[in-house]
Amino acid sequence: MNWKAIHDVARKYVKEFRVRTPGVGVPAGRLSGGNIQKLQIIRALLGDVKLVLAHNPTRGLDIATTDMVLRNFINLKKNGRSVFFISEDLDELMTVCDRIMAIYKGEIMGIVERREFDRYKIGAMMAGKKEAK
Repeated sequence: MNWKAIHDVARKYVKEFRVRTPGVGVPAGRLSGGNIQKLQIIRALLGDVKLVLAHNPTRGLDIATTDMVLRNFINLKKNGRSVFFISEDLDELMTVCDRIMAIYKGEIMGIVERREFDRYKIGAMMAGKKEAK
């Protein structure tokens, strides 16, 4: 293994995602929960991924890091990758998604395409109001 190259890549992402760590050789388990979360996101974004499944990926992150994470998901989409984004945060969903499926108590309330996004309509579906056919 080329440890210098590995550490160079690690330092790049640690800096970009503002991971607070004494160094790239420190085990992830010794970092705070938010920094471990950032490392998990970085790992999901690295490599030739075809699909990223993200469940509340920004919960608990600061505003700047949240923005950076969302931009990375959008860039994945622009590069032909798929992002399956699960969240209760309607603003994040409307930022990242091309379509939103609202599920309430295990039942699909409706699916809305980006061109038809309406926060009140989607919010009502998230609260249990079934989309009119």
